[in-house]
Amino acid sequence: MESVDENSGNTLNFMSQVKQIIKEGNISQLKNFCSDKENEEQVICSSLDLVSCFMDYLKDHEANDQDMENFRYLFSHISYISNEKELILGFLEQFDPMVEFDIINCLFPGLKIVCAKIMERDKANQTYHLNMVFSSFVYYAESLNLPKYDNYDPMEEYPERAEELKLAKFMKKCTEVGRSMLEIIQQQFQQKEIHKNHIKAVNCEFFNLCIGLLERLSRLNLEELTCTESAEKLIGKKSKDQNSVSQGPHAEPRLVLKTASDVCSLLHSLHRPWTMHCNMTWKNLISSDRKLSQEEFDRLELARGCYLYLIFDKGHGIDLFPQMDHPLFSFKQCIPGILSLLKQQDSVMLHKGLALCRYASNRLDPLTIHNRYLTNALKETNWHKPVSSLFQSAIHISTHCPSKTLRQRSGQFIVRFLDKFVWTDRYNILYSLITNAQHPGMVGYLIGYFKDKLSEILQQQMPIGSSYFLERSHHIIKISVALKEGSETDLLSEYNRLMSSLNMLRFLFIRDKNNKTQIWNIQASIEEQFLEPLRTGINLSRMHFRDELKKQSHPRKEEVSNETEFSICGTNLSTFPLMERKQALESAIHSFDMLENISIRVQEIIDQHRSTIEELM
Repeated sequence: MESVDENSGNTLNFMSQVKQIIKEGNISQLKNFCSDKENEEQVICSSLDLVSCFMDYLKDHEANDQDMENFRYLFSHISYISNEKELILGFLEQFDPMVEFDIINCLFPGLKIVCAKIMERDKANQTYHLNMVFSSFVYYAESLNLPKYDNYDPMEEYPERAEELKLAKFMKKCTEVGRSMLEIIQQQFQQKEIHKNHIKAVNCEFFNLCIGLLERLSRLNLEELTCTESAEKLIGKKSKDQNSVSQGPHAEPRLVLKTASDVCSLLHSLHRPWTMHCNMTWKNLISSDRKLSQEEFDRLELARGCYLYLIFDKGHGIDLFPQMDHPLFSFKQCIPGILSLLKQQDSVMLHKGLALCRYASNRLDPLTIHNRYLTNALKETNWHKPVSSLFQSAIHISTHCPSKTLRQRSGQFIVRFLDKFVWTDRYNILYSLITNAQHPGMVGYLIGYFKDKLSEILQQQMPIGSSYFLERSHHIIKISVALKEGSETDLLSEYNRLMSSLNMLRFLFIRDKNNKTQIWNIQASIEEQFLEPLRTGINLSRMHFRDELKKQSHPRKEEVSNETEFSICGTNLSTFPLMERKQALESAIHSFDMLENISIRVQEIIDQHRSTIEELM
């Protein structure tokens, strides 16, 4: 009893001395004091209190580099000599979102030691400890602020933001700790100290860590820098959108890319790399005996999409993957990850999805995909209509994404992807897209593609299998020339669609003399329901805009104080500066003239054909 009291008194006295030294701010003396062999027993007894005491100091004071190094040493020293099962709790409770990363970073040398000791000495509870450690890692990673990439464009260069570097450094530390533990466990398995079923449970914990880290990586810019300055030096300087990046041929690799490579390497240590692009492999690794919630599924597919992007677009470990796999099989495996990335709002994530799209689809030959095959093949996923979902996502990006580069890439993908389908599916998909697309510019783009396909079909030697497309082409022609509001249609808002429709009619009336598309069967309805109301609408709109242009050019005094309610494509003209108002009005009138010229040409072709028929009769 006296011995216990004596030890307790010694511990209290020891901690009092520690607190006094800390209060004086002499961290070098603190290091020597705690490292003294005579104080080792007291350090062991006070290990948890010491961790809390040291962390409290770091939170309340701005320590210099030397002091930070001393604290890293102290955490390591305590870890070597103290009880690892108690100490790990003291370390992990410090992973608080309110604690700065630089402070948390001091814990990692000691934490690595503690985790290694636990893996070596407590084999039966390895899974429990792994879950506790990795859950803390992911929780803290999710608490770190994500960088903001304003007006992100993949063609531009962006130095690593401070937030990006913090997250990359933290995740790199996590993978280092994880790898050290995995090496110990794998060695134990090789020496038959642990069972195969135990390894499976252990791998599940490591896999969950990788999923958490990949989900964070999916939200970061993973493009290379080409500037000469290191990423570290760029922190605190203006970002690329403020014109601060200096160009150069030699750039240090981004830290976040090194971290991404480490995560992929850790994942490949758990499972054969050449099977990691399979949908069911991931599902079985995370949970083979229960159904995932929607949140878990979304998280898994987002992480998987990022992983596939890192492998196939950035080349991390691509040499470990088979190059002989069937392109269609590979594309099928990529679709869920692609869709998870494309349904996000963040341009950084959309870029990854489109890059993965480009890789997976470019390997496919034209006319090789059957819609039914893809739908049936992906029944085990939550994507019930994968092809439709993929096109809808691409159209949304093409019409709503703020990045011009991503809009263009998405539009290019739509038509290239359509070419991969057999003619039957190509027609059905195109009909659905044109029918349901709400954006006139996108509808016009698709009508242009439709015209190009008809041009291929109307060659002397018709492509094999294209008869289905040709026989039903008149249905698309009808919806392409529909004017729901007749002569009162907003011609400027519908300009791209109308121009594409008129160009399609001009092409078909010239090219399809044999009426293979049945264009001449609906010629009368095209004149009556499209061309005539269109010309009426053009005349009315042009007259209206010319009147407004005169008012803007010579405003009357009584009209100056009254804001005009005249609008162009839904935007009130009064919000434009005076000179821009005139330019907008003149540009609109020019657009009406263009529509009129082509519509007149279409009508002339029809009249010539009618005259030819009458002469023959």
